Amino acid sequence: LLQLRAALEQSEQVRITESYKRTYPFGAAFGNVLGYTGFPTEPEMINGAALAEEYIGKTGLEQYYQQSLRGVPGIVQFEKTVDGTIRRSIERSAVSEGATLWTTLDAKFQSRAYALMDDYLRSRGFRKAALVALDPRTGAIRALISYPSYDSGIFLSRGDEVTRILRNPNSPIFNRAVQGLYAP
Repeated sequence: LLQLRAALEQSEQVRITESYKRTYPFGAAFGNVLGYTGFPTEPEMINGAALAEEYIGKTGLEQYYQQSLRGVPGIVQFEKTVDGTIRRSIERSAVSEGATLWTTLDAKFQSRAYALMDDYLRSRGFRKAALVALDPRTGAIRALISYPSYDSGIFLSRGDEVTRILRNPNSPIFNRAVQGLYAP
């Protein structure tokens, strides 16, 4: 495998890019809290803030904590001859992992609350709602739900489903729990 990689790095037709793939195990229960990722726009790439081939946070915690979650991408720079043959490695910098983010959300409670809320709202014909559950002793947020929601993982690969979410008249991308305006 290392020999294949070394040979491919010599090629001008092949570019090796190490990457990652996020997973979202709790589906729609956490969609609006976590947000989703996507490729950066031109303004988001100014001054190296993001690379064209990387996913960046577009909404939710993914967007808010983008810089600390991102880490620092590694760099490998080669010197090539006129015919394109790599002569030597000029610069190499290591990848630096992003930070781990801890919240006060309770994954089991949030998932169960979302399922109960979904059943209740569907059975009564309601299409939009929000729920915020706080720990009365500490004020910590244990659940933060906007309904309807979406599975953040869909934005990583399924174009038709992304279009369906974006065109949904009930606006699942809109986070009612933190963006909605409600009378006290």
